[in-house]
Amino acid sequence: GVRQSGGDEEWAGAEVVWRIDTGCVYGGVNCTNGMLKGHGDGTVPILSLAFMCVRAWRDYKHWNPSGVRVRVREYAHMPASWDFRGGETSGDHVDIMGNREMISDVLQIAAGAEMEDKFVSDVRAMSRRVKLPASVR
Repeated sequence: GVRQSGGDEEWAGAEVVWRIDTGCVYGGVNCTNGMLKGHGDGTVPILSLAFMCVRAWRDYKHWNPSGVRVRVREYAHMPASWDFRGGETSGDHVDIMGNREMISDVLQIAAGAEMEDKFVSDVRAMSRRVKLPASVR
């Protein structure tokens, strides 16, 4: 059952059973075996990966009070078939430190180079559609 305590819901004695409906079809688009797929790196949605960099730290002083310049460098995920970690062209968030292009960018930044944004997805358009409440802007 559910009981109220100070405005927070607490589950007391509830048994939650999670099941994936493998027969589910979501308009026939990006749905396989009941799993709806979207943009991202396979485990983390793209807005979770990039929204703060693409928009919040740039557009809202609340999130970047010192006005630190933010650059976004997005890398395409092109895993090597022979490397279980993805290889030097993986853009997966857990393998990104092995991405050759990212390592090159880090070395250039450390040497004082200026970088421009680089996007390979439509995350900018997705970020513009996010409406933040006034309390967090």
